[in-house]
Amino acid sequence: MKKIVLYMFILALLSCNSNPTKVNEKEKSVSTSVPKEATNFLIYGITVDTLKLIPASGYGSDSCIFYTISGKIKNISDKTFIKAYFEGQLRVKFANKEIIEKNHLTTSFVNGKGYMGFGISEFTTDNKWKPNEAFDFTFQTTGIDKIYANYMPNKVDYRLELKAEDPIGYVFSDIVFQKDLKNQWIFKK
Repeated sequence: MKKIVLYMFILALLSCNSNPTKVNEKEKSVSTSVPKEATNFLIYGITVDTLKLIPASGYGSDSCIFYTISGKIKNISDKTFIKAYFEGQLRVKFANKEIIEKNHLTTSFVNGKGYMGFGISEFTTDNKWKPNEAFDFTFQTTGIDKIYANYMPNKVDYRLELKAEDPIGYVFSDIVFQKDLKNQWIFKK
């Protein structure tokens, strides 16, 4: 486990993004709760929930702001899913600018395995996501340049969206976790 955390830390430092994604200001802001429809999955057992300024060592990069969350997600529906994709977003909104950073490809894990792209690409024939089955997860966003730590945003939140599909075409797509992180936006200078 220590090796995985160290590996995630090193990869996170390499992923520091000084040009974060800009979002159209007209985009609707997200509520601070999980929608009622998101009742097919349960997030619980959160062991890591941190928004940190992590200093980079070497590689010519500077410190970056990362959000990391670890816990469990359980399929509480009566469906068996053959595909599941996760997308996490750290959203930082200032008066005239919004920054969105997604889960980093190499520092996001489900059941101890890294997954490229949107999350679990596809379950194998013998390893479907069955009802009442839970998976451990760790997600870490790509880094936001430390310059933003000098400013207080209007809003900071993280949301985790899950898209899952069963063998006969049922598709679940919704936010399964969302947290206001504005109180964590305090960094030591």
